Order: sequence, then C-alpha cells, then structure tokens
Amino acid sequence: MERLQQSAAILVATFLVVWLVAAVAGLSGTVAADKHTYEDAENYTEAGNFTIEAYAQTDHYPGDQNKENGSIIYYAKLADIIYEVGGENGTWSDFIIINADWIDYSACDTENTAVFGIDRNDTYTGTQVDEDLVEHQEKVTFRDDGLTINFLDWNDFGGDPPYFNPRGDEIVANQGGGSNGGTCLTYTSEPGWYTLQGFLNGTEAKAGCTEEGNADCQPPESAEKSGGYMWTRPYFYICECDSREEARDKLGPPPNKEGESTPTPTQSGETPTATPTATPAPSETPTATPEPDDTPTATAADDTGDDTGEDTPANTETQAQNGGSNTTPTVGGGPGFGAILTLTGLLASALLLRRRS
Repeated sequence: MERLQQSAAILVATFLVVWLVAAVAGLSGTVAADKHTYEDAENYTEAGNFTIEAYAQTDHYPGDQNKENGSIIYYAKLADIIYEVGGENGTWSDFIIINADWIDYSACDTENTAVFGIDRNDTYTGTQVDEDLVEHQEKVTFRDDGLTINFLDWNDFGGDPPYFNPRGDEIVANQGGGSNGGTCLTYTSEPGWYTLQGFLNGTEAKAGCTEEGNADCQPPESAEKSGGYMWTRPYFYICECDSREEARDKLGPPPNKEGESTPTPTQSGETPTATPTATPAPSETPTATPEPDDTPTATAADDTGDDTGEDTPANTETQAQNGGSNTTPTVGGGPGFGAILTLTGLLASALLLRRRS
C-alpha cells in the first residue's frame, strides 16, 4: 500500500511538472514577437520617406500663442515598406497610429480633415490623391498625444479595409486648414525641434486579388500579418519664427544623422535638456494589438546637425523600444500567472504526500 501511494505521488508530481512546463511555454508563445503589433514592429524609417509640413507659417508657433489653431500636412511615401510588411501581393491595412506627444489632437474631429487618401504609385505633387481613405474609416480616436485610425474590416457593414500595393503608394493627409471644420491642433508651447512616429499594419493580400469591395479577395485566417513604423524627417521646428533659417538661428541646428545631440537653446537663452517622457496609451485601439505607451518629446539639437531631408531621429532604436509596452509581468498580475501559482501549490502538495508516505 505504501509503495502504491509513493508511485501515485510520483505520477501526480510528474504530470504536474509536464503540465506546468507546457503552460509556461504556451504563455511564452502568446507574447512572442509579432510584427503585426505595435511594440514588435520593425523600423522602416530608412526604407520610406515620412514628412510633415505646416499648412501655414503660424503652425510653427508655440501652442500658448496658437491654441487649437494649428494644422498639419503628412506625406508618407511607402516605397518598399508595403513589400517588406505585406509581401509581394501588397497588404490590406487594419489601422494607423500617429504618436506625437507634442501635438494635442483632442479638439479635432473627422470634419477637420481636408484630405486623407492614397496617391497611387506616388504620381502627384501636393495633396492630390487617387483614393479617399476617409470612406474606409471605421473609427478615429483623437488623443492629446496623437491619433488612431481604425479601418473597416471585411465583415463590417458599409465598406472594407484599404489596399496598399507593394511598390510606391503614398499616404497623403491634410488636417486642419482647408477642411470644413477648420483648424484644431495645439502644438507644444516649448520651442525646439520635433519628430513624430507613424505606425501602419495590415494583412497580406491574395495573389491576383486586390480589388477593393470584392469579398473574394478577403485574405484567409492563415494570411501573414505584419506592421512597421517610420519617424518623420527632417525635424519640425516650434518657435515664433518666420522661416527655417530663423529657427536655426534661435534654436540651433536640428539633430544630425547620427543622433548625437546637445541641449537646444530657447529664445530666452535657457538651455533645457530634452528627454523622452511617458505618454498615455491610445484609449481605443484594436484589443489584439499592444498599445503604445511612450512617445518622444523634443529632441535636442546638435551643433553639427544636418538640416536636410536626410535628418534621422536621434536615438531611433531606443525611442522605438520605448514606444512599446515595457511593463514587466508580476506574479498573479498577468495572464497565466494565477494558473502557474495553482499548479505550483499542487506540485508541492504531491511532493509532500510522497515525503510523508
């Protein structure tokens, strides 16, 4: 009888150990790198060309002098990014996230959007587009540190997600000035050089089936999902300046290509140290995707800076890591940890039973 009890205890302990290992492995699998999510996306700043422009010169003025009166124009030349993200067949986009904790979008609405569309194969200049993306929007969340654009899904009534071809499409947007709703943005009140981050993801399209509105083109569940982000360049200046040259005189040159930096002097002669600060995660983004927690603030300028379109955000890789979720799971504080504690207790009980026997 004693030997039977010992054998039973050993069997139970062995089973629990195997079960525990499987549970931990399964948990690890759920948090493995997934390029479709924000925190694990790759940096495609060098592969594409993401720029922003002021609609009016006053858009460069500090927010305390221009509250809810700012505008912005975006040009995101996707180049080879879609090929890298979605494959040779292109991709159906799920959503776009713009992170800029130096721009307050919270007073904006869809009616403040003058243009939001796709310039197919990047054939136009200015804000002319071939396809309107507003009609593909399911919901837009305007935050005090950016915005999140959720596109329609295949099963949603009234539309479908937008398609981006694998070579050459450009996303163009004009927010504020020129729209039915007028201006709405408030820029930071702290003079300096700034950059923002754009994230795009999607699902790989079927070969030869990229027609929007065609239900047969809906990708299967097994289709690859991926995503990527870009930083804007060159840097955008904030100061009461009438030109970029005047901004360089007052602020010093923008950060250089290598990302080395020194504090940016303000108009008053003070030299604040610019450091990234944490910003709240978007309040409403797809639940399956980790939300951004941090976005960069003003990046200090380098006195050997390069004020050309080749400007690259300072400390890009570090900032990108800060953009994802950096929370560390604690015991009992995350998915699967309660089960692990239970299993550990059962394992201890089984071993105790064997010892007593």
